[in-house]
Amino acid sequence: MPEAADQKKRRPKAADYFRPLRCSGVVLLESNPDNHTALESVDSTNAYLLREDLPAGSVVFAREQTSGRGRQGRSWLARPDASLIFSGVLEFDGSFPLERLRLLPLLTGVALLQVCRAELERHAPEAAAQQLSIKWPNDLYSVAAGGEPRKLGGILLESRVSGSGSSAICRVVLGVGLNCCGPVPEPADAKVPAGSLYPGALPGEGSPITRFGRPLVAAINRLLPEFHETRQIQTDRGPVFLEELRAASFLKDRVVRHGENSFRVLDIAAGGELVLEELASGRRSLLDDTSEDLQLVPCSSALQAQPSPQAVRARSRAVFIPRSRCSRSAAGLSTAQSRRPEFCASPLARDFASNLAIKLA
Repeated sequence: MPEAADQKKRRPKAADYFRPLRCSGVVLLESNPDNHTALESVDSTNAYLLREDLPAGSVVFAREQTSGRGRQGRSWLARPDASLIFSGVLEFDGSFPLERLRLLPLLTGVALLQVCRAELERHAPEAAAQQLSIKWPNDLYSVAAGGEPRKLGGILLESRVSGSGSSAICRVVLGVGLNCCGPVPEPADAKVPAGSLYPGALPGEGSPITRFGRPLVAAINRLLPEFHETRQIQTDRGPVFLEELRAASFLKDRVVRHGENSFRVLDIAAGGELVLEELASGRRSLLDDTSEDLQLVPCSSALQAQPSPQAVRARSRAVFIPRSRCSRSAAGLSTAQSRRPEFCASPLARDFASNLAIKLA
């Protein structure tokens, strides 16, 4: 059956699709599985939602994806019936502080982490020895004891903004790909080896949609109320879900290269930025530029790049630094017209970018 005809056949009627559930300025994902769209094959679930006129809250799953993509246009390959292929539409109105949208990929990562941990505890507690972690800002990693990290999944967000001020509407297409079981095809442009949560068959009954997709929708909806400043459960270190992210951070205490300099990753700030310390000077900065990958520095190189005595002294006092060379993106998202498909500066960046100095104790 032709792909377009198959998609049309499985598509629900938009007129009586569902009644969107709104919470604190956010249209949540539809929680009723009967109202989810399930496609046999699609080029990309994100692309499908961007071109189809489905309402906010819509959820789409696919058994197969032929042109999946990740950050910077990289390929995302997935085996039919062995991967979770999911996209949903969130909508934020003018009452929502749009600068908080940079936290959305981090929130989604925490939701995906919770779902995978619960899955392992339920069906394969012996596999819980593998360490699941989140590589800022949008990848799920698995690190077996003594093994190299493998990428299990990724998150791709794309946004469109209409209107301005209190009448602004921001529609975000949130896509997640997860290798659930079995061998994984390796994209030619992969930076990290791919892996699956289960190297063999999926234990127990159910499919990736029922085992991972529906719980992920519920987890995202459960965390979204923490997102809004009027309903946010937070400390001076940001929303509570960031603490779970910090505990599972793959980059914590690692040395990375950004531009021509090497930095140690110290923490994740309340706004979701990485807190970096330059090895050569000890100066600290916040990084929210996700348009380029952070390159891990091998351990041997990191040991050779020990901080100078001046850098050690600098750590003991407050440091005032200018903003990094990248502009602060209010959403950390891309527009549909951006050359980079994810996390490039959105039109919102012009409203919230600043060159204010930042004080870090």
